[in-house]
Order: sequence, then structure tokens, then C-alpha cells
Amino acid sequence: CCMTLLYPYSEHLSKLERMIALSTHSFVLFPSSTAITATELSAIVSDVKEKDTEDSLSHTLVIVIDGTWREARRMRHHPVIKDLPEIQLCGDSLEGYKSKFVARQKSKIEERISTLEAVALLLLELAPSEASTEATTAQLLFENLDIVMKQLLLQMGLKEKTNLKRIKAPQR
Repeated sequence: CCMTLLYPYSEHLSKLERMIALSTHSFVLFPSSTAITATELSAIVSDVKEKDTEDSLSHTLVIVIDGTWREARRMRHHPVIKDLPEIQLCGDSLEGYKSKFVARQKSKIEERISTLEAVALLLLELAPSEASTEATTAQLLFENLDIVMKQLLLQMGLKEKTNLKRIKAPQR
């Protein structure tokens, strides 16, 4: 399930608080020195599923913050989510990966990627196999990013850059 909640609307923050309360585990997708990886998250979820009965199914919530880095850091410190553990992408997913989101604000830090790319890469990391729903969803996100980038370039009056190739999910 995916849901968009807008910050700082109080009714959205209340809904987020309820979602966190109902989940077995809640994480914020945000890089840090204390963040766990997708591999570690998979192990946690597997462990919970083994212990669950049919009456008590586990529910893991991953909160994704979207905004500039300055906005994201500010939102990360909001009381509703500030104490939640963080999950981050594995170094393997990011190694050699360059953001395809050409409209993204240029960052002084080369490795930064768009929120959409981070979600797609996280889904790939969590995917049990290339044929899984997570892997298929990630591929669709990458394909949609390609379409959005082409439309954005057209709206900006720019021709498609010759080096802007079709965006594909990184190979495993």
C-alpha cells in the first residue's frame, strides 16, 4: 500500500501517527550512520513473519520523505517520526549509479538521487527475485521516470539530450 501524506497538515500527521501505531515496525528511508540496510530489514520482517500467527500478521511501514535535502532534514526531526529508526540503500545499489532525474536540483554531493529513484532502488533491494512484485514495481518506476523526464524537457523547451538514454533499473 502506498499513501501520500502532506507535511505539515495536522490531519495527515494524525493519520501518520495512527499508521505508525498500527505497524509492527516503522522506518524512515533516510541515510545516516545508524540506518539499517534493506538486507537487515528483510531479516527483521522474515523473523517477525515466522513468529506471527494467522491472527497477527506483521505490518512494516517505510516512510519516505520527499523534498529538498534541507526540507527533508527538517521533516526528519518532526516529533512524529524523529525517534523512528532509519533505513538506507545498500552501497551496492548506489555504486556507479548516477541519478537520471535531470530536473532535480543540482547537489554539491554527487551521489544524491531523487526520491523516486531511492524508492525504486529500495524495492529492488527488498525484492526476493527479479520476477517479484517489488522488482516489477521498481522497473515500472524507472520507466515512468523516463517518461516524466522526457515530458519535462519538452515543457522546458529543451530537446531531449543525446546522452539521456532510456532509464532502466540497474541490473542485479
